[in-house]
Amino acid sequence: MIAVKPNCDGCRDFLGGPLPEFDGLDVVLVSATAMVDDAPGTNPVVLAAEWMRTSLMVAAPSYMVIDPARGRVLIEGVAFSPSQVAAEIAHHLV
Repeated sequence: MIAVKPNCDGCRDFLGGPLPEFDGLDVVLVSATAMVDDAPGTNPVVLAAEWMRTSLMVAAPSYMVIDPARGRVLIEGVAFSPSQVAAEIAHHLV
């Protein structure tokens, strides 16, 4: 999951189009607030304010990798770019 928000310069790379760095992964973009019509991007964003509050994922852009089989967070951090996030999570995906 990658937390984004409207008017976030650091979120543009995640919102703007294809994310080839994450091929084969289920990437979900989430936001605590609705995206405005003029927000850049073509990738869908899930409005998940309650989830973001309960997960403590309050800053954007940030990321969290969740292991659905175990129901636990593997890694989380600040998302500066798709390539940076891909490099940081790579060893957790084996």
